[in-house]
Amino acid sequence: MAVAAAQRSPALPAVPSFAELGWPQVDAPSVYGLIGPARLPGPVVQRLNALLVQPAASPELRPRLEAQGYTVTVGSAEDYAALIHREIRRWREVIAAAGVLPK
Repeated sequence: MAVAAAQRSPALPAVPSFAELGWPQVDAPSVYGLIGPARLPGPVVQRLNALLVQPAASPELRPRLEAQGYTVTVGSAEDYAALIHREIRRWREVIAAAGVLPK
């Protein structure tokens, strides 16, 4: 058994990460975020981001989320978009290398 993230989960401190077991390429943590429709106006995106980041980073909610095993990371809408694009590229390569879909 191992955690499929770069580091151990605070919720499972006795369970090593795949990287610790010699498999650093296995890095697939769960990620949660909000995605809106295409061409959503920038000011709306920024307002939604502010409304979501504030409670997630709050000293009241953050410890409760972490107690449930979540690692809370907050950032900008641009940060999240960049993460999504990196993950699409990464998994496209993994799928092609595995021969699941034609290259």
